[in-house]
Amino acid sequence: MKKIIIALFVIVCGAFVAFGQVAKDTYTDRFAIRLKADIGLTDAYATKLLLPARETSNHLNDYGIEFMWTFWNRDGHSLKAGTGFALGVASFSTNLEGASYSYMAGPSSDMDGNTYIRYTDIEFLQQKSHMVRMSVPVYLRYEYSFHKRWSVYGMAELKIGFGGNPSVISGQGNIESYGIYPDYDDLKMDDEWLNCFGAQQLSKKQMKDGKKAGADAAIMLGAGLAFQVYKPLYLTIGLNYDAGFTNILKGEGMELIGDNISEEKAPVAYTVEEGLKCRSLTDAFEKCRLNRLGLDIGLELRF
Repeated sequence: MKKIIIALFVIVCGAFVAFGQVAKDTYTDRFAIRLKADIGLTDAYATKLLLPARETSNHLNDYGIEFMWTFWNRDGHSLKAGTGFALGVASFSTNLEGASYSYMAGPSSDMDGNTYIRYTDIEFLQQKSHMVRMSVPVYLRYEYSFHKRWSVYGMAELKIGFGGNPSVISGQGNIESYGIYPDYDDLKMDDEWLNCFGAQQLSKKQMKDGKKAGADAAIMLGAGLAFQVYKPLYLTIGLNYDAGFTNILKGEGMELIGDNISEEKAPVAYTVEEGLKCRSLTDAFEKCRLNRLGLDIGLELRF
């Protein structure tokens, strides 16, 4: 998906250049269409996990198209209003080590239909996920032309994001489990042939995708330079800082590691029908808000 988005972006940029060459004699600079790529320079999201031992990193690139209207222009100073839409390609990498938990396993989790307490130790668990989201910005941009072909700009933006759910693209892990059967005088079973007890390895095929992301809102402040390539076509480059004030992912799908958690929200659970299944670690985000510094590169066609 990321390669397709980049390829489409390059194709449309080429069309911009060709159209700009045709339209340069009718240039008026009141309206503009802008293609942009906003490349993340830092982790994209400020996160907090429900799980105790963890290491996590993430990244986000935005690719979009914007439409601008210059509603005030005097002595090289101008104010522009804009909107548009963008596709964001986000990635998450999460590592979990040294965690233990237990839950009451029902008859569907035992080959003989018994109820037992399942204890699991996670030696390590690694996952990488990606997610594609759409966002709609509304912004105000101030620009000052200090040279025939150069200008500086500053902008403030409100951005609403929606859609997407994290898909696990790679993962692995080692766990060890055993069962305590209260109905059989607390009999302990840890044989690997029974209920996937003992030492087990996890792979990507045993990992479920994350829960759908919610809508979020963020503000963005940015500044940069615009260079007139030729009459109607401008190249822009700048820095943006995004600050979200709502969570994109909320940890409703997983509980804190510990004793007597629910089977439905255990990081790794077992059923006879499905075998071992590992939840997406993105379900364990208690906090996940946009907090990013990005490099914004754009191509504007003004007319």
